[in-house]
Amino acid sequence: MTHEERDILSGQFVHAMQDLFMAMKRVDGTCVEVTDQIDKRDLQVLVWIGDHDNVMMKDIAEVLGAPLSTATGIIQRLVDKRLVMRVASPADRRAVVLQLSNDGREIFRQWSTMRIEAARRMLQGLSEEEVASLLQLLERMVKQVDAHQ
Repeated sequence: MTHEERDILSGQFVHAMQDLFMAMKRVDGTCVEVTDQIDKRDLQVLVWIGDHDNVMMKDIAEVLGAPLSTATGIIQRLVDKRLVMRVASPADRRAVVLQLSNDGREIFRQWSTMRIEAARRMLQGLSEEEVASLLQLLERMVKQVDAHQ
């Protein structure tokens, strides 16, 4: 493949990814309707905590690409709404980790159900083999990006 052909394919890839991200954003907007208690960014943090065990404040700041003070503000809002709890770390009693409360787990469960249904709709036109290939390719792409950072 020539350099010019590679550039054309790269451009097509960028456009396809933009279309995919826009479709996902529409789905994400629907998923935010799970609750009117929190905004989109707070939901992003709640979901991240739900997907991981014993999350620390620095993890939230890193995921958001934001200062620790921003992460602390978001967590405080979620704690005030009784969606997240600060608890002593099982590994180090001096450290604090974040966990979902019962109400937070319910929002996470509802959002997860909607997320799975949205993924199902996005993948419904693909065969099992195509889905498996797509997942493999996406994993390889993530590794490629991570290797060059």
